[in-house]
Amino acid sequence: MLLELRIKNFAIIEALNLEFKPGLIILTGETGAGKSIIMGALDMLLGQRVDMTTLRKGSEFASVEAVFKIPQSVKAPIIQLLEKEEILEGSDYVTLTRELRKDKRNTARVNGHRTNVGVLVELGEYLVDIHGQSEHLSLMRVNQHLGLLDRFSDTTDLLSKYQGVYSKLKVIQAELNRLRQSDLEGEKKKELLVFQVDEIEQAGLEEGEEQNLVDRRTRLANAEKLADLSQNILILLDDAPGHQPTVMDLLGQIVSSVEDLSKTDPGLAALNDKTGELSEGLFEVGKDLRSYLESLEFDPDELENVQGRLELIRDLQRKYGDTIPEIIAYQNRSQKELSEITGRGDRIKELEGLESRLLEELSRRGNELSRGRKQGALVLASELETQLNDLKMAGSRFEVDFKFREDPRGVLIEEGQRIAYYSDGLEKVEFLIDNCKLGIPVNKNPDFIPESKNLEFRNAWSTWRNRCTSGPGIKNECSRTYNLVHLHLSVTGKGKSSNWCG
Repeated sequence: MLLELRIKNFAIIEALNLEFKPGLIILTGETGAGKSIIMGALDMLLGQRVDMTTLRKGSEFASVEAVFKIPQSVKAPIIQLLEKEEILEGSDYVTLTRELRKDKRNTARVNGHRTNVGVLVELGEYLVDIHGQSEHLSLMRVNQHLGLLDRFSDTTDLLSKYQGVYSKLKVIQAELNRLRQSDLEGEKKKELLVFQVDEIEQAGLEEGEEQNLVDRRTRLANAEKLADLSQNILILLDDAPGHQPTVMDLLGQIVSSVEDLSKTDPGLAALNDKTGELSEGLFEVGKDLRSYLESLEFDPDELENVQGRLELIRDLQRKYGDTIPEIIAYQNRSQKELSEITGRGDRIKELEGLESRLLEELSRRGNELSRGRKQGALVLASELETQLNDLKMAGSRFEVDFKFREDPRGVLIEEGQRIAYYSDGLEKVEFLIDNCKLGIPVNKNPDFIPESKNLEFRNAWSTWRNRCTSGPGIKNECSRTYNLVHLHLSVTGKGKSSNWCG
C-alpha cells in the first residue's frame, strides 16, 4: 500500500507531499491541475524512461520518493528480492527513490541504498498497478499509425506484395555486401595466391620424389667408395691376382666333390642341388655387381643439381607443408580460392543486375502502395473531421503527414527523385491534429508539439482524445486505421498570447 509520495521539481510541480490512508482515494481537479503529472511522477519512480523535459523549468534536478507498506500477499518475493540485492531494511516497509539531474545522471535508491532502475521496475510490479487513461489505444502510439492506415485504406495486400519484393532484395543485397567485402580482401590476397600457386606449379613436384633424390645424392656423394667396395668383391669372386684361387674356383671344387658324393650316396642328392644353386647364385651376384659398377659415376655437377632440388623441396615444405602430398594439397586449395576470387567479379555483376531489377520492381510496388495510402488518408481525414464536427469540435483538422527521405541509393518515385525505402514502404507517416477546441491555447501559427514530450498539456490532450475516441464513427474507423506517426497538439509556449476555445 502506498503511504507517502513526495515529488520535487517534476514538470509544473515544485514540491508536493501526499499522505495516503487505507481505502479508496480520489484526486479531482480541473483540466491542467496536474493529476496526470502525479501519475507521471509515479511512472518515473517505478522505472519508466524519462527525459529532460520532466525537469521543472529552472531546476537542476527532479526527484520522486514513495513509502510503501509491503502487502502480505507479496511479502515473500519482495523480501527475497531485497535480500538478494542486499538492501533489506525491515520486512514491513520499503522506500523507493528516483532522481534525475540536469547533467542527465539518473539515480535509483531502495531504502536509501543505491541500486539500478531494474530493481525499481521489479518492485513496482509487486507494489503498484497503474491503469492509464487510454494508454492501450494504438492511436496514441506513433509506431502503430502506418499499420492502422493500411488497414483503414485496405492496402495490406499491396503491402504484402511490396514486402515480398523487399525481402528478396535484402537477401541479394546481403550477398552482394558479403561478396564485395570478400572482393576487397580477395584483391589483396590474389597477388599472394598467384605467387604461391606458380611457385608450387613450377617446382613440378611428384610424390615419392624426395626419397629418390636422397638416395641419388647418397650414391653420387659416395660413388668412389662404392666402386672400390664393388671391385673388391669381384676380385674375391673370380678375379684374384696371380695364381690365388677365387671364391668361384673354390666353390667349383666344392660343387664337384658334392656331386661325386651324391653319385655314391643317392641320399645326398638334395645337398648336391643346394651347392649347385649356391654356385649359380654367386655367379649372378658377380654379374649384378659388374652392372652396378658400370652404372656408378662421380659427377659433381649432377650432385649439385640433386642437392639444389632437395633444398627447393625443403624450402617449399617450410612454407606449405611437411610432405610433398601436403604441398600439392595446399596448391590445390590455393588454386580453388584463386578461381573463386577471379569468378567473384562475375557473380557480383550478376547480382548487381538482379538488384537493379528488384529495385525497379520495389519502386513500382512502393509507388502503388503510397498512392493507396494517400487516397486512404484523404478519406480518413474527411471521415474523422465529420465525426469531430458531430462531437461539437467544429474546425478541428486531421491530417496524415507523409515523410520521405532522399537517398541517392534509394528507389525512384513518381516525382522523379530517389528516396529511401523501408520494410513497410517508402514513407513514414504521422497523424497531425490542429484546432482542438477543448480549452487548449490555439496559436495562429500552430507549432505541433508531441503529447509525449509535454506534461503540461497532457490533461487537456487526454480529454481531447477521450472525446475523439468516444465517438461511434471514430472508434470504429480508427480501430482499423494507421503506422509510424505522432499525434500532435497545437499549443503555444509560455508567455505567448493565445486564444482559449471550447
